[in-house]
Amino acid sequence: MERHLVVEARMPSKHQWGMRRAKQRLSGSDLRLQERLRRVGLCLLLGGMLAAAAVFSVTPPDDAEDQIETKKYDYQMEVIGGKTNLFATEVTTWIVGLWHGRQLARTILVLSVTASIGCFYVAHRLHFGPPAKEAET
Repeated sequence: MERHLVVEARMPSKHQWGMRRAKQRLSGSDLRLQERLRRVGLCLLLGGMLAAAAVFSVTPPDDAEDQIETKKYDYQMEVIGGKTNLFATEVTTWIVGLWHGRQLARTILVLSVTASIGCFYVAHRLHFGPPAKEAET
C-alpha cells in the first residue's frame, strides 16, 4: 500500500506578514494630544459647515453667463494664443471662481471636511503602535 504525503498550504496570517498593529496604552500626554486633535477636528467640521451654510444663504445664485459672448470670447482667445492659452484662461477663471459666490461656500465646506478628516485620522493613528515583533524561536 502506498502512502501519500498530504501537505496543507495555508496563507500566512496578518500577524506573520507584519501587517497587524498592536494596540498600545497611551501615555497621559498622548491621550491629551489625541483628545485635542479630536476636538479640533470636530470644531473644524462644525465651524466649516456653519460658515459654508452662512455664505451659501447670503450670496445670491450665480447669474447665467451669456453663451454667445462666452463662445465669441473663447474663439478670440483661441485665435490669439492657441489652445494652450484657452486652457490656461479656463483654469485661471475656475480657480478665481472658487473664491466668489456660492462656489466659495462649497470650497469652505470641502476644506473644512478635509482638515477635520485629517485631524480625526491622526488622532486615530496615535492609538496604534509600531508593528508587533514576533518572538524568534
